[in-house]
Amino acid sequence: RWQGVNLPGLLELVGGLTVMTGIAGIYASARIYMVPARPSWNNIRTPIAFFATAFLLGPLTALLLFAWQSRWTAIPLLHNGGALISKCLVAVILTAGFFQLGSILAKLFYILSREEHELRGTAKLLTQHFRISFLSRIGSLLIALLGVPLTLVGLLQPSLNNVSIWITILMGLAFGSELLGRYLFFVSAVPKNRPEGYF
Repeated sequence: RWQGVNLPGLLELVGGLTVMTGIAGIYASARIYMVPARPSWNNIRTPIAFFATAFLLGPLTALLLFAWQSRWTAIPLLHNGGALISKCLVAVILTAGFFQLGSILAKLFYILSREEHELRGTAKLLTQHFRISFLSRIGSLLIALLGVPLTLVGLLQPSLNNVSIWITILMGLAFGSELLGRYLFFVSAVPKNRPEGYF
């Protein structure tokens, strides 16, 4: 308590409002791109990709900060509920990451199966012109996801040694993958020729 204010309750309220505002912001950001003039953007996979990015990189950043703090303070995560928190973060990271991976592949299969000129153009760009970037995006995400469960082994040991460095590397891979994903999102979109497609 501070000057008659119940701080834990206030912090929970502020935290809840922050989460709700963040979710609304992510959804609004995704909806901006869902216009008929860009067929490859105008589907449910656009908000799914945005949310998957948030739920992948957000908890991964928290896990990274958690690991570095534990290393600096030399307090193992087995204390103060750290084990449970790190397990929850890893579970969210893996769920969001594999959901993102599934969404990428589902989008590819979807656009390959369609006859629309614009979607066929997007498929051609992803599988031919930007093939290296597309495969790098998938590969770096997959490597990061496979490495995340191994962090638990290091985090829950009394000696943290190099686990914070390992998580930093995984964070770099995941962040790089998502940056590639945003790059491909923009460069592979084939627009409709008619401007009225925006309305």
